[in-house]
Amino acid sequence: MKKIEINLHPFKDKDKSNLVEKYLHTYFPLVGLGFIITLAVNLLLFSLTLFFNIPYRNLSKQWQELTPQVNALNSIKQELNSLKKEEKELRSLTTYKIDIAHTLFDLSCALPKNIWLANFHYEKDTLSLNGLVVKWKEDYLASIDRLIKNLKNRDYFSHTFKKIQLKDSQKDKFFGREVMKFKIVCYR
Repeated sequence: MKKIEINLHPFKDKDKSNLVEKYLHTYFPLVGLGFIITLAVNLLLFSLTLFFNIPYRNLSKQWQELTPQVNALNSIKQELNSLKKEEKELRSLTTYKIDIAHTLFDLSCALPKNIWLANFHYEKDTLSLNGLVVKWKEDYLASIDRLIKNLKNRDYFSHTFKKIQLKDSQKDKFFGREVMKFKIVCYR
């Protein structure tokens, strides 16, 4: 026996197939265009990647060629820095440092009673002594000469400062009393 099929909506299937065909006809070109655009963008990106990869490869090759030279320069820089540190340490060991307290002690012990120091200035390898001499039991210059001899007889001071010279002296009045101003320079 055959089954009978009754179609209550006879145009529905036809509309459905027409709709599918209609959508395919309207949207298929857009899907195809989207596919072509996507393919074109991919090809463009691929070609740009290849184009920019060439300089990268050249730079990578140069980097590999220059890496040994750079490593050699870096090792030389490190060696130079270590040598500079070593030089600094050796200089600090060989440089004679002045014990200022010992120098001032020797200076105070060497001063005769009629000499006063106005100021002193130490710069690099020279010590400048400025002071006043009052005439008392001996001449001004004899007192200054005695100060210089006393400084030369002090072990630490004479070892530190090899040359002691009177640079300047002049008579002056100080609170109504005649004095002599002097400047002694001591060289290392």
